[in-house]
Amino acid sequence: MEHFAEVVSVLTYPGVPENIMPFVAYKASMDKVILEKGLKILVLRVVGTDSYYVIFPEKTTMQRCLDDLKKAGISINKRTELYISKYIR
Repeated sequence: MEHFAEVVSVLTYPGVPENIMPFVAYKASMDKVILEKGLKILVLRVVGTDSYYVIFPEKTTMQRCLDDLKKAGISINKRTELYISKYIR
């Protein structure tokens, strides 16, 4: 089953809301990203669920991001893709 996600927030660590922090910590451990002050975090809400998908734009490429979303069964529209691409170096 494929889900759709949209960007809901751009955060800077450590300013992460308590309800989103478990998703950030999990993704950081999966991507081997150290949570350090000033780290940018893109938060996507997975529509129809209580889940969020986290992207560390300074630690990935656009292609890897798209591949990871696809592996997770998450699709995004072109508007969301364009928005994400503004943060990824």
